[in-house]
Amino acid sequence: MKTRVRLAPLALLLLLLLAGQSSARPRVMPPVPGSIPAPRVPRASAVAGEDFASAIVITSLPFSTTGTTCGFLNDVNFAGQCGDYLGPDVFYAFTAPSDMHVRALLCDDNQDSYVNVYEDDSTTTLACDSQPCSGGSAAFVRMRAGHTYYFVVEDFAWNPCNPYTLTLERQTEPPAGETMAEAIPIPALPFHTTGSTAGYGADYLLECVHQGSPDIVYTFTPSSPICVDITLCPSGYDSSVGVYENLDGSLIACDDDSCNDEFLSARLDAVSLHPGVTYFIVVSGWGGAFGSYVLDIDACAATAARRTTWGQLKSHYR
Repeated sequence: MKTRVRLAPLALLLLLLLAGQSSARPRVMPPVPGSIPAPRVPRASAVAGEDFASAIVITSLPFSTTGTTCGFLNDVNFAGQCGDYLGPDVFYAFTAPSDMHVRALLCDDNQDSYVNVYEDDSTTTLACDSQPCSGGSAAFVRMRAGHTYYFVVEDFAWNPCNPYTLTLERQTEPPAGETMAEAIPIPALPFHTTGSTAGYGADYLLECVHQGSPDIVYTFTPSSPICVDITLCPSGYDSSVGVYENLDGSLIACDDDSCNDEFLSARLDAVSLHPGVTYFIVVSGWGGAFGSYVLDIDACAATAARRTTWGQLKSHYR
């Protein structure tokens, strides 16, 4: 014999209300193990210039603006040539309507800011300027039509909240020696020249220095095997020098201050070069330094003969 359960009118009404609520809400199914969840759509920050998504849009060139990093967060940890100082940063964005060359100049009265340039996202660093308005130092960018370029102004963590002026100017061509694409050819050895890295971008981070500096590039293709010495002795600042093999090659030699002079100039001894290979000699500096330099490149035997002093010769005949 089955027992019938009688529900009180109040209890029956409560059950009906609960059932109505459960049917009105869609059921949320737990994710299936191994499935790929739907991607999250990035949301722009409420503060203009806070990150890539909320970058302040630059509509045309030339462009100049003043601002401050006060109140901004550190959103990007740079891995570029200028290093990373973990301070607050401000983002600007420009989409190139055509292929062009652009010079980015950052001025900061306290010398405690720098600008890094990205193409399309946060993974491709093109250039940086770590010496705001010093000697005309700037970042040069070769832009491609339809690509978006981000100019990120960042402060040093130990001295945040700085006013700055950011200026972008279109140029017909970058200066000779700006990058490997504009490298200055070395016609023959011995080679001697003077110049200054002031006004150039920090395009190459040499392994023997911890931070990128304004640099200028020379190129040489030997016709036969040769050993060369490359010296910046003496130059007027703490210089460095590196040698790259081919456009997409690796750094094969690097020096910071082997001249042991008062300016800590750089020197590379006995660098082996192979015939038919194009080499790029990058004159740079240590820790953001830049200035005038004296560059000499010659065969190892010739430089060894010049370094032989009268005192060394006399020692052979004692």
